[in-house]
Amino acid sequence: MARNYSFVLSLALFFVVCLLIREKLEVNRLKFDIASQRQTFSKSTFVQRNLSDEVGRVTWIVDALPQSGASGASGALLKYGFEWVTPERSEKPILASMPPAEAETAFFSYIQSQQIKCPAKTRIGRNEDGGWDACIAGPFNVSRPCLVYSIGMGGEWSFDYMITGTYKCLDMAYDPTLGKGDHKPNELLWFYNTGLGLTNSVNAHNWKLRTFGSLLKENGHLNSTIDILKMDIEYSEWESLEAIFAERSLRNVKQLMVEFHTMEVHEGKSSSSRNFAYYWQILRGIDRLGFKQWHYLRTPTGGYKSAHTAKQLGCCANVYFVNTAYLL
Repeated sequence: MARNYSFVLSLALFFVVCLLIREKLEVNRLKFDIASQRQTFSKSTFVQRNLSDEVGRVTWIVDALPQSGASGASGALLKYGFEWVTPERSEKPILASMPPAEAETAFFSYIQSQQIKCPAKTRIGRNEDGGWDACIAGPFNVSRPCLVYSIGMGGEWSFDYMITGTYKCLDMAYDPTLGKGDHKPNELLWFYNTGLGLTNSVNAHNWKLRTFGSLLKENGHLNSTIDILKMDIEYSEWESLEAIFAERSLRNVKQLMVEFHTMEVHEGKSSSSRNFAYYWQILRGIDRLGFKQWHYLRTPTGGYKSAHTAKQLGCCANVYFVNTAYLL
């Protein structure tokens, strides 16, 4: 009887040890998965995740973003005179499987919709194309000390000269298309012969590309407040923002200004339903991070007749966002 009791006790202890080992292995596996996911975001290795389809890839990234800003910042926004127009955008997806005319209509309706009214704004740079509007209400006002990232100029420097000359901001300017080396046009303006991209690489034009997070790291600005991030990079804004989402590098940006371009200007062909689905996912990512659109301005050039709806549309528009999560 004593031997049987000892055997049963030993067997029970054996199973308990097995369960403990299994639990420990599971905890370690979960820790590894979390660490791997963090590494994926921090190093932008997401492009290697066997997601060759760009819509599937960006959907995975955007779905992982935290929902930030807006509702929690409503009181502070009203205090500074902001007014909500449509705080929450429609989450009805634009799908690659949609008829092109339906996808196109949904995309332009989405990108043109104003979410919030800024009570005070100003023009930085010239009044024509090349200048940009800035919200200057409350905490979004641009005043010293201030830091600006200006990505893409195309030879038009009025924004950069005014942001450094009038507002006395430190301006980190990037454009690899000008054929100019790194230099310092004035005391506060640093120019780099580098572009923004999906990865840190050199492209077919022999242009050096960096992700936004990489630029912040190189300049020691990972924890700095960025008053304005301005982008005009001829269709590369879409994949550059995809990398930005993966790195979570917009968290300290107060205002985002982007000239968005469609396939019509990039390759001279009509945007497909897949293109519109990709564009929408990027805009959805901006919204999820708490950036709310306060202004939309179609550029004076780039008009075209849609092959899908026969409507007169524009390939390019400056779209402006304030980061409501900054107020939390």
